[in-house]
Amino acid sequence: MKTVKRLLIGIIITIFLLSSIVAFSDTLPLVSIKQDLLFGRAFNRAFDPISPRVKGFDEKMAYKLQAWLVSKLIEMKKAKVIGYKVAFTSSPSQKKFGTDKPAYGVLLDYMKLKDGVVIDHTKIMKSFVEVEVGFRFGKGIAKPIKDVETLKTYVDGVFPAVELPAIRFTTLKGVKAADVIADDAGTSYFIVGKVLKVESVDPAKIEGILTHNGKVVRKGNAKAVLGSPWNSLLWLVNQVIASGGKIEKGELVITGTMTPLYPLTPGSYSVTYGNLGKINFIVK
Repeated sequence: MKTVKRLLIGIIITIFLLSSIVAFSDTLPLVSIKQDLLFGRAFNRAFDPISPRVKGFDEKMAYKLQAWLVSKLIEMKKAKVIGYKVAFTSSPSQKKFGTDKPAYGVLLDYMKLKDGVVIDHTKIMKSFVEVEVGFRFGKGIAKPIKDVETLKTYVDGVFPAVELPAIRFTTLKGVKAADVIADDAGTSYFIVGKVLKVESVDPAKIEGILTHNGKVVRKGNAKAVLGSPWNSLLWLVNQVIASGGKIEKGELVITGTMTPLYPLTPGSYSVTYGNLGKINFIVK
């Protein structure tokens, strides 16, 4: 009986997803790509990179697909937007994915996890650990911000963060920045530590140390993030505004990793951020 019930639920979900994918203006390749993006989230299913399948696939097209995907995730999971993530915030990562600038993704409420969380690795896609600095907005922003000093007047909190981005591609061969952007910049889950007052710490001087089962596996400095997490945040704000969006009071931004990616495998993790605090979590 339980098997039949699971099968029926799976059929209902599949029908809902398929009905969400097709639009009258879609070409066959686009329908296939939308199916891959949505099914990748719904069923933790990897798919082939997009760029080799679509001639001229660029970041402008990718952000349109990202907006579509986010709208469907909001509908499917009854979720809401709580902020943004910044990707490609170092020269090596930009070079690897063939771009010369950062990118962003949208964070939804179901992606946010608390410090001390226990994660079942069998229920998530192949993921990595990123050590990051996050910010919380105390005021909304609807116009471009000219510099970091002005930006600081809109921010009321800074916090340690760990992102667990997912790789949903069957291979990284041929994957470009646009592919990652279309998949909402690889969003999956992120962990937030205690929020501190902005005046209490200098984010640019934070050093992150990641340990796995008691062994130090990654170290980094926040200066690796575009010279300072503040620069990453400024880029994000102005990019969102330029794209026709706005920043809402209370929204969060995780600004990019200060350490090289570390594969997420079972075990006990601890991340220290100097006077910014620490985060602990377990993967079983």
